[in-house]
Amino acid sequence: MYFNLFAISFNFFNLYQTPLDMLNKTIKFFLENKVVTLLLLVIFITWGIISSPFNWETRFLPSDPVPVDAIPDIGENQQIVYTEWAGQSPQDIEDQITYP
Repeated sequence: MYFNLFAISFNFFNLYQTPLDMLNKTIKFFLENKVVTLLLLVIFITWGIISSPFNWETRFLPSDPVPVDAIPDIGENQQIVYTEWAGQSPQDIEDQITYP
């Protein structure tokens, strides 16, 4: 009886796993369970086809594309500044106001 209590308390302190151990166990799970891996792969590919923003003709799948406007504009930011400076030429104003 005493030995069993010692084994239970010993296993309690061994519960902590490093992230590498968890990754190894996850990889081992997917390598041993090929059916689960294949089903998850099919689910992710189907989800990607359904949410793709292209006009693919999928007769058997619904189409719920992500709007293209959700993709951010990564162009250069520009702002237009209107200003007045009496007695100065437009080139002087541009040189004095704008600074890269």
